[in-house]
Parts: sequence; structure tokens; C-alpha cells
Amino acid sequence: MYHERVVDQYSNPRNVGSFDKSDSNVRTGLVGSPACGDAMRLQIKVDEVSGKIVDACFKTFG
Repeated sequence: MYHERVVDQYSNPRNVGSFDKSDSNVRTGLVGSPACGDAMRLQIKVDEVSGKIVDACFKTFG
């Protein structure tokens, strides 16, 4: 059986979604191959003063 934390993360995923692309504090990375149907987009929001990551989200395809 899976650990309860694994089951919780699978049942209630966190930070799934996307940020507004027009936000100048958002950086986006894409891994995988959208042409093959398997890719993941990771976005981070960076504080413009401190340079620290203040939020993150992801979305998977395929």
C-alpha cells in the first residue's frame, strides 16, 4: 500500500494550474515533447525586489 502522504498528494494535488503569462514576474519552463503528447510546464513567480520564488505551479500534458 502507498504511504498516506502519497495518497493525499495524488487525491488532492497542490499548485496545479498556470499564472498569467503577461505577468513580468512569471518565468516558465517546459520539459518533454508536446508533439509526442507528454510534457510538463512549470511556472514560478519571482519577487522583483528579493529575487526569491514566492509561488509556483505546474501543469502536465499527456
